[in-house]
This record gives sequence, C-alpha cells and structure tokens, in this order.
Amino acid sequence: MQKLIFTLFVLAGVAIQLPAQTFFPLPGVVLEQEVLPNLANECYIHFEDDVNTDSLHLKWRLADAIIPSGWDISLCDYGTCYSDIPPGKTMLPAYDTIQPYLKLVVLPNAVAGSAWIWFRVSRVGDDTDFQDVYFEVHTPGFVSSSTPFLEQGIKIWPNPVSDILYVQQNLVTGLNNTYPTTICASTGQIMWTGKLNELSEINIKNWSSGIYILKSTFFTKTFIVNN
Repeated sequence: MQKLIFTLFVLAGVAIQLPAQTFFPLPGVVLEQEVLPNLANECYIHFEDDVNTDSLHLKWRLADAIIPSGWDISLCDYGTCYSDIPPGKTMLPAYDTIQPYLKLVVLPNAVAGSAWIWFRVSRVGDDTDFQDVYFEVHTPGFVSSSTPFLEQGIKIWPNPVSDILYVQQNLVTGLNNTYPTTICASTGQIMWTGKLNELSEINIKNWSSGIYILKSTFFTKTFIVNN
C-alpha cells in the first residue's frame, strides 16, 4: 500500500511539472502548402486562446530553417512585418476574438524545392507554455514535362517524426524507380543512404531533433525529427 501511494505521488509530481499549453495553432501544428513558383505567396498559422483569458500575448523564436537557394522568404507577425526572418520577437497583445498569427511571404523565384521553417511560440512571461509550429512550403517550379518522376509522387509521414519514417512513392510502370536516395541533417551530415521501395520504413529513433532532407534524383523532401 505504501509503495502504491508513493508511486501515485511520483506520477502526480511528474504531471504537475508537464508544460501547460493554454493556446493552440490553427489550422494545426504543421502548415503544408504548395506555393506558386513566380508569385509572392502568403502562408498563415493563427493562434487561439484555450483558456478564455482577456488577452493572448505571444512571443516567438526561430528554432531552425532550411530554405532553397534562390527563394526569398520574409515574416510578418501580429504587429510587425520584417524584411527577412529575425531570430525572435514579441507580438502585440491580442484581445477578444483577435487571433495572433505568424505569416510567411514566400517568393520561390521559379526555383523548384521545399522550405521547412520551425518556430517556438510561447506566452509572454511563461516560457513553459509553448507550441512548436512548422511551415512546410513547396513548389514544383518550372520542370520539363519529360521528367518521369516529380516531387508530388512522394509522400512521407508522420511529420514531425520520432520513431519510424514512412516513405511512399508512386511507381511509374516501365521505368526504373529505384533511384539512389540520401537523407542529410541540416549540418550536411549524411544519415541514411539506400534505395526506396513503393513503401519504405526508415528507423530514426536515435537521430537528434532537427530538420532533415530526403533527396533523390527527381525529388527533395524535408521533415522534422522530434526526439
């Protein structure tokens, strides 16, 4: 009996120390959006108060980012627009039904590729009350119609991932679809090499948290490891 009481006490203590997230992102933690290759595209993540306080006052910091060479990306938050993406800022307080937001303005300049940008958003005055949000924006750019295998033929999940990464490709009849593939960390370190099947499973349990790039002959995908 004493052992049971002690165990419940320890579990209660662990629960008390867990971060309390009192706001949530809309439409979700990950915004995946295809953008037009030659226009300035706007990509939004809004934030909703979950405890009905009088105001939602948030700050953010840039955790990590991978942006293709040739792309121009700038950021607006609730209060200010910037010419680039600063390392971190504080938004204006939002009252009543106003939803604070992060907005990326993405201009790919007709360069095919994918960008991953990771922000940590927290309440002002309480760093334990936070949400990690991710923008995954991509464009096929301008590619030849003779290219046999385009990026939209690849699907990866879950994203973010902490255990097994699943990679599914749409095989093209009559073609060699087993192109050499690599996964690199944002530092450039090669983490995995091989050839993909129609459905492949890649174990990433021991990888460090961060942004990774899966690249093959005809496609590039980015994903987040959250370990």
